Amino acid sequence: LEIGVHRGKTFEAISASYRFGVDPFPDFNLAQLPANSKIVVSTSREFFKNYEGDKFNFIFVDGLHESTEAYLDLIDSLNILADGGMILLDDVLPSDEESALPTKSGAAEAQDRAQINHGRWYGDVWKVARLVVKKYPDLELLVLGRGGDDHGQAVIFRRPDFKEKIVPKQEDITFMSNLDFFDSVFDSVDSLDKTAYPENLGLAAVAQLLNARS
Repeated sequence: LEIGVHRGKTFEAISASYRFGVDPFPDFNLAQLPANSKIVVSTSREFFKNYEGDKFNFIFVDGLHESTEAYLDLIDSLNILADGGMILLDDVLPSDEESALPTKSGAAEAQDRAQINHGRWYGDVWKVARLVVKKYPDLELLVLGRGGDDHGQAVIFRRPDFKEKIVPKQEDITFMSNLDFFDSVFDSVDSLDKTAYPENLGLAAVAQLLNARS
């Protein structure tokens, strides 16, 4: 399952027996989808509210890059994740604070003021990864992309003995609103960057976890 398919490049590149995508504004021809694929033209909120199908082995959360929406996507994804499945949360290691604001326009203005010219926008999804590290011991999280030059991704598993349904909590949203960017991403001993794997080592660690559960 891919939340946020946009132009469909990732969706098309994935090798899987069945692919399911969700996006309110997909930017490609829906009449020419790969075999065994389906796109739901919908917001993720509406999709999760109405979905009653099988659980997914892999879910890529790459929708609206605003922390509350990404948090809700994560919670809903965890509840339709198959045993032993994994979630990939995009853009959790932004390179700078100006590019890690919740709106693209706000990030562009902040970059102009700071004379940052790369033009990238990550949103504040990093808050969701930090929330998982601090408040969800029943979830296992590995961050890939150490160094701050990449956008970083978080791989998230439910621990094998944790099978309860997870519900959104206002206290989680409040917690995220009080997070400090530098403390969470770069400066503390357990910040996302300091605990992240370089991508090649991170993929090996993910493979090791998957093999241990198979």
